[in-house]
Amino acid sequence: MSDSAAEGWDCHVHVFDASAPARVGHYRPVDRPLAQIEGLAHDHGVGHLVLVQPSVYGTDNTLMLDALAREPGRHRGVAVVDDQVSDTELDVMHAVGVRGVRLNLVSPVGEAVEPEQRFAALGLRLHHRGWHLQWYTNAAQLPRIAALHRASDVTCVLDHLAGFGAHVADDHLAWRAAERLAACGAWLKLSGWY
Repeated sequence: MSDSAAEGWDCHVHVFDASAPARVGHYRPVDRPLAQIEGLAHDHGVGHLVLVQPSVYGTDNTLMLDALAREPGRHRGVAVVDDQVSDTELDVMHAVGVRGVRLNLVSPVGEAVEPEQRFAALGLRLHHRGWHLQWYTNAAQLPRIAALHRASDVTCVLDHLAGFGAHVADDHLAWRAAERLAACGAWLKLSGWY
């Protein structure tokens, strides 16, 4: 493999530690340390990772932040935070490579918050830092998300295919909402082919 091949990016991976406290009601994580993920990524020509905070750890971003701090500047991160996160905490995360916040509207241990509330609490602070808001959502929520981003400069990222799948009809409003988001510069991650 050439050196340039290792410059690729994987935009969505999770670091797991089976011994770390996890939220009950979802899956129980196994060990997936950063070194193991990096080894597999290298074998596929990927040298950089976007570490996304998994839902099972809630707002305890310790594992992800520790992984980012191992080799500053190599990888990036997407954190999960609550509305009361301080600017100091966000700045510390930024220093180790976090560039976005994830809002989970799907999994059994996701955030129990209205999207508009989270957007109002964090939108300007994310924009100020050049961060994006990453949505883990189902396709039915896309019109709401498109409305929020239409009047904002916060970059939108939709993970796990934005909830699209064979169950979403061709005439579903979600497709038009996705088009509106794309026109505003949104990113859709090809991750989580469940």
